[in-house]
Amino acid sequence: MKKILILMSDTGGGHRASAEALRDAFHERYGARFQVEMVDLWIKHTPPPLNQVPKAYRFLVNDVPWLYQFIYGVGQRSEVIDPVMEAAARFLQPFIRRTIDAYGPDLIVSVHPLMQAIPLDVVAWMERAIPFVTVVTDLITIPPV
Repeated sequence: MKKILILMSDTGGGHRASAEALRDAFHERYGARFQVEMVDLWIKHTPPPLNQVPKAYRFLVNDVPWLYQFIYGVGQRSEVIDPVMEAAARFLQPFIRRTIDAYGPDLIVSVHPLMQAIPLDVVAWMERAIPFVTVVTDLITIPPV
């Protein structure tokens, strides 16, 4: 049986719904040929305070939009965001690697922008050929991370 790991995060959008729709579609189309697992990587598999990122996102967008807009603007600058993402990937590598190893996926599917760059780096460092697919769920411009 092939294993599919869907990376998502509950940040208030339709990411969970997209992940559930993919899981259900695999089951409907292929039955028991695939084992599909959904994982909220940030909340369930990263240490504090990073496991609070989804809650912080909701707070920023809903309660402090000016601060969210500032952070979003900083995220557009590669000279700032690239070193931050590299440091985050290095720090989170053992946690994400442990998660990937535990699920042993044959395919990883991301349905959230924050579930791409860092997990992709970790998979590359693991030197394992795990196909990685991104499903775009927000048809908007996002920071280049």
